[in-house]
Amino acid sequence: MRERLSSKGIATKMLSSVVMFAFIASSFLVTSCNRKDGDYPDIGSPTTLDADQTIPTESAVSTTDPTGSGTDTGDFVTITVALPYSQSTVKRLSELYYLKSNGMLSDGDNGSNISLDHLDTVSTPWYINSIQTPMNGVDPSTLSEWRSGGYLPDIYLAEDIESVIGSGDAAPLQQYLADNELVGSLSVFDGAIDALTSNGSIYGIPLYATAVILGINLDYVPDSGVPGYLYTVDELETYLQDVAAMGVQGEEETPASDLIPFAGAYTLIPYIAQAFSGVPTGFMAHDEYVRGNTIAASTAVRNVLGYIDRLYAEGLSSDSDANGDDPIAARNAGMWMLSSEEMENYDSYYPGRMYYLPLPSYDSENPSVPMLTIYPMCLSSESEQGAFAVEFASFIALDPDAQMLIRRLEPRHGYLPLIRNGALWLDMADSTDNGRLVSYYEPLMDSAVYCPGNYGSELYTAVNSYIFSYSANRSDEGETAGFSLQECYGGY
Repeated sequence: MRERLSSKGIATKMLSSVVMFAFIASSFLVTSCNRKDGDYPDIGSPTTLDADQTIPTESAVSTTDPTGSGTDTGDFVTITVALPYSQSTVKRLSELYYLKSNGMLSDGDNGSNISLDHLDTVSTPWYINSIQTPMNGVDPSTLSEWRSGGYLPDIYLAEDIESVIGSGDAAPLQQYLADNELVGSLSVFDGAIDALTSNGSIYGIPLYATAVILGINLDYVPDSGVPGYLYTVDELETYLQDVAAMGVQGEEETPASDLIPFAGAYTLIPYIAQAFSGVPTGFMAHDEYVRGNTIAASTAVRNVLGYIDRLYAEGLSSDSDANGDDPIAARNAGMWMLSSEEMENYDSYYPGRMYYLPLPSYDSENPSVPMLTIYPMCLSSESEQGAFAVEFASFIALDPDAQMLIRRLEPRHGYLPLIRNGALWLDMADSTDNGRLVSYYEPLMDSAVYCPGNYGSELYTAVNSYIFSYSANRSDEGETAGFSLQECYGGY
């Protein structure tokens, strides 16, 4: 089934430009942990500083902290957190935590409606210093710089869990979680904690996740309409054929020869195996491969490769347009793959012209499960305040009131919570133009497949480098050289 969709049928929100790395009060400006671009084009991410901006380099800790991070100052405990939120938001989260942990939250108050003036009157028996990070966290090199500077945080948002475990920067959390009601509760989606567990030890608390999705440029929607949310790979191919046949379309005339129905379809290879079997499959079938089910892994990848190669051979996908330019940046693409965290960027680059879809399904009875990248809060291996730091981090990530307060103070789209809470998910669905996508994912979160999502992961780096080379060596007729799973995984 196709849905009729016109440009007037989609409500879009004009987002103002956001500079996430503002130097706020006595929080820090992180400059060494921007996203490592690879799969997706740089279209002016709001997390990028202009070249002429000056970067404050002094004041390593909050001016209210007399002793530094991770110390006990008499009756006061002091910790430093490195999170993607402003200092004022972290302060109010700590005040809400104090009220809730002491049974002082008034009846009827919650994170979405509690008076901010009331929160600002709360005195807490701790100092919490704040470093503001990007939304995709920090990597071991940034942690090393902070360590050298003498201000290593107690809690930090990690870019990739395996990298910080491997570098020794993340401490196991078991000793702090025995009585932690939030981490052990049934409100956390299945698989989220397991995705942050290595060799039987938990190393992270899941703050949020991003999803792999498809973006449609509404300038190039054929008369048949966009695909519905439950669509197969065959229906996707038919849609792309309709886009290719459109001729001149859009507000700016684009000859059909310049129009790329799907830009860079090779990026789909690690994520859509489930659309051919109906069985949730790991990133590049790697989970199946390492469990010894090499036949299933090879079959899954072979099915995907055959489909992607056909899209290129039929002229339905290309990595560049007729001028050799990136078709997404040149606005010549009809569709492409992206991470949900990039929706705001694309909404700004294509104002009023974007529509988003989940990945293709096996059939109308088997929706595609979310392919997610999880961003965890980790405890520094050098922290001296582990118990309190882990308790506070658990509250921020897994308490519904904390999550609602964050959304109220710093609303951002494309980041999915990892807890079951109807009010929270309903608020998310109601407060975004892409609420239907949020509602689609909520009942599927327990079945989600967790994937590496950036170049902090060695597996992600190996797979994407191999696939990029595979696609770059494709002949004009769409033919490719042989594909080796073992080489693709790079030994991981």
